Parts: sequence; C-alpha cells; structure tokens
Amino acid sequence: MQKKSLILLFLLFELSIIFYGNSFLGLFESSEGRYAEVSREMLETKDFISPQMDYVYHFTKPPFAYWITSLGMAIFGVNPFGVRFFIAIFAILTMVFVYKISEELGADSFSSMLILGSFPLFFIMAKVLTTDMYLTFFVTLGVYLFLLYDKKKIDKLKFSIYFGITFALSVLTKGQVPILYWAMIFVTYTFFKKDFSSLKGFLSPLFILIAVSLCGWWFALVGIKHPGLLHYLFFKEGIEASYSSQRFHKGPIYYYIPVLIAGLFPLIFLFPNLKELKEERSKLLYGYTFLPLIIFSLFPAKLPTYLLPSLPGWAILFSLNTSKKIRLILSAISLFLFQILLSLIVIFRGEKLLGVKATDVSILLIISSLFSLICLLLIKRKGEKSALAVLFISILISSISLPQIVSKNQEKFKIAKEISYAIKENLCDEDKVLELRTTIFSIPFYLERKVYAFQNNFFKKKFLSNRPDHILQEEEELKEFINKSPFLWVIVDQKSEQYLKENYPSFYLYRRGERYILYVSSEIKKRLNVVAD
Repeated sequence: MQKKSLILLFLLFELSIIFYGNSFLGLFESSEGRYAEVSREMLETKDFISPQMDYVYHFTKPPFAYWITSLGMAIFGVNPFGVRFFIAIFAILTMVFVYKISEELGADSFSSMLILGSFPLFFIMAKVLTTDMYLTFFVTLGVYLFLLYDKKKIDKLKFSIYFGITFALSVLTKGQVPILYWAMIFVTYTFFKKDFSSLKGFLSPLFILIAVSLCGWWFALVGIKHPGLLHYLFFKEGIEASYSSQRFHKGPIYYYIPVLIAGLFPLIFLFPNLKELKEERSKLLYGYTFLPLIIFSLFPAKLPTYLLPSLPGWAILFSLNTSKKIRLILSAISLFLFQILLSLIVIFRGEKLLGVKATDVSILLIISSLFSLICLLLIKRKGEKSALAVLFISILISSISLPQIVSKNQEKFKIAKEISYAIKENLCDEDKVLELRTTIFSIPFYLERKVYAFQNNFFKKKFLSNRPDHILQEEEELKEFINKSPFLWVIVDQKSEQYLKENYPSFYLYRRGERYILYVSSEIKKRLNVVAD
C-alpha cells in the first residue's frame, strides 16, 4: 500500500472513532453545553458579533469557536453531532500538520501522527466542544509555518500573509494564549539553534497589519458596542481566569504530572532518557514540551486542557524513540493489563457503578486487548512501526468503550439530555422553565428557548451592563416570578431541592435523576396527571 493511502486510512479510522457516539451522547456540562448554546443562539438571533448565553451577553472567549460551531449546526442541525463536527475535523487536521512538522524536524512523521492520535487527552478533547482543540490546531499550524520560514521554504511575504491569518484566527479563538505558546516554542527553538534571525519575520509590517486587522475589528466593534468590555476581556477573562485561581481551577504545583502521565498513557513509556534529551533534535522541542509544563505548573489556575496545545510536541519527541523495543513492549503490556483490568471491573462491578449491565463494553475491551498482544508479537519480530500501528488500533478500539460507558447513565457524567427531553416532550408555549440555584447550560440548547435562573453563580461574575429580567437574584424577585408563573417547570439539584421544599412546598416532583431533579407547578401537574410524591 502506498504511504499516502496508508496515512489516509489511519486518519479516516481515527475520525470514524472520534465521530462514534457524538450523535447519541448529550452535551457535557459545563463547558460543552455553554459553547453549544452560545453558538445556537448566534444562529437564532443572527448576531455573530456579541455572543449570548441564555440570551445574556456572554464574553468569556472571542467568537471563532462559536462561529464554526454555528456552521456545524447550520449543516447538520441543532444537535450534538452538529456541535462536535468541526472539533473532530480540526483534530484530524492537527494530526496532519504534526506529520508535516515531523518531516521538517527529521523525526518519524508517521509515528508522530499515530502517537498524537493515540494520546487519551487528545482523543477525548477531539470529542468534546471547547476552544482548546481549535487552539491546538492553530498553534500547530503556526509552528509548521515558522519551520518553513526558518528553513527558507517560504519567503517573508508568504510567511507574513499565512502566519498573519493564523495569528488572527488563533487570537479570535482564545485571546493571548496562542501568543504565549508560540513565544515558548519559537524562542526556545532559535536559542538552541543559535540563530534568532527567523524571529525577525514577526517584525514585518505586513504581518502586523494582517494579524491586527483580521482580529482587531471584532475587539474594536464589541468595545464600541459594549463600553468597558475590553478591560473585562483582558483583565478578567484574559489574565485572572487564565493565570490566577481567584475564581476557579485551583491546583497544586505538581498538578500536571499525573495529568501528563494519564493523558499520554500508555505511550508515556516512550519518554526519552537523559542522554536522549541532550540530543540536538530533542532540545529543539523543549519549548514545545517541557516549558509549557513548567510555566503552567507555576500558574495558580490549572486545567488539563491547558496542556493540549503541547501534545503535538510530545508526540514528535516520543517518535524519536519508537525504535526502542523495550519501551514499546512496556507500552503494549501496560495497555493490555489496563484493558483486562477495566473489562473485569465492568463485568463484576459495572451494573452497580452504572445502574445497568455493560456486557458490550467488556467485549470491546477484550477485543482491543487482543490487538495489544498482536503488538507484542510484532515487536518480537522487529516490526516496531507495524507494532506501533497495531497499538494505535488497540487504543482506538478501547476508546469506543468511552461513549458506550457514558451512554449507560448519561446523567452520572453531567449530561442533562434526559431531563431536558422530559421537559421538551410536554412543554407548552405558556410554560416557563426555572433553574433554581443550579446551573445547567445545555437546558436552553435542548429546549431552544429562554430559561429563567435564580441565584445562578455563573451570571453573577460575568460582564453584564444590565441584568435581564429572567436572571433572578433576590428572594423577592423569585417570589414575584413564581406567583406570576402558574405553568412552571423547576430544575434543582440535591442541594437546592431542600430549599425548594422548605420555601415553595406547592411544587410536585415529576422526575428524579442521578444528578438533576425536576419539579412542576400544580397547573402542570393537573395537565400531566402527575401523582404527588
């Protein structure tokens, strides 16, 4: 088989596995539900400049992810598959550019591509809508363009145009974060190469003009339309949310060590030793791998996805060691043991943990473990590249079990699809829906309508020049709203349920889920013939 055909085959295999489950799994709370609903409201309101969440202006991120998610829903409909379509496509494109980067660095390009696609953190984030996979793609594309310019394969004019466009789109994806990543990668690369001349390309007036104009127009427009927003975006969302733990995401300094081990398992065993790290080609990747790990470990705010743009660097670094038999053997053995252990847990404890039997999951894991054994046989016969390809297949087959496990009890995994459908199937035009002291971003997405919220912590800390009437904060506002809303659905969690019972005992239990609980007013109870709890 020709090399290009083989590459295409593996990419299509990865894409098919990523797509699996995207249609029947609901949206995960909170990030995916939030991004999906903002994108849906863009489609509905035709306002592609000012993002809205539950019809409230929502400026936590620039708009690129919302734009492209809206396009996915315009093509495939307002559903989870449409929401996740382009995130999967961008993941595959990232693998393609990792292949191209590896070629420029003299690494094993095919192995780099397979290794990246095998990382659990990369695979999982290719199935969940956030800004991080789009950011990872643009950072990867930027690295490729820089290498082409450094090696004189494109001239300054083309570099200024191509990188200017990439820069603008990346900033419209996640603000200043891509700039930080590129600074770490390019400065470290040129330092160890002892040639800083390529960095002068970023001083090109054409590059600056393209970069600033293609992203600056949006910031200028929303800054004029919403006074005070730019200060909020830069300091609150850009600095405080990313680099401090004053609001959320606290973690110890060693937080990313277990994240890296789990996120790169089982190929973490391809980690280079000290002698290999001293090699010149390894040093060129320090800014793509170790430096982000160190820098983000020093920041108080931490999330596993902060390391996602560095995974292409780790994949390339690991590809330098695929010829080391013992490391592939350790990877295959550890994967085999993990697959067997997980299948046993599913067989003997699955029903208790998930509430239903999961025989199909255990069968999948056992099948994938057979590929791990085949991998070991191939290593023994000195077929390291073939062994890595089989290991890639084994990991992806195992990954099919993830949506299968989640689908058994979606609410346990913070998916509000079932409770949303319970409302939607019986919802009338005069009905209102209230989230009481809980925040579920996907409810407006499924219902495709405004949802009222009482003491919603999310809206307390966002940029709001004027608080909309459906965002309730005071007790008197809630009482007045309930008195004026005879047809009312109330969503609570276990904590807020007690508050509802004590203060508004006239509501009736309609549905109790694993995580979310649904009550209805007396008028809806009559309409639905609900038996009192």
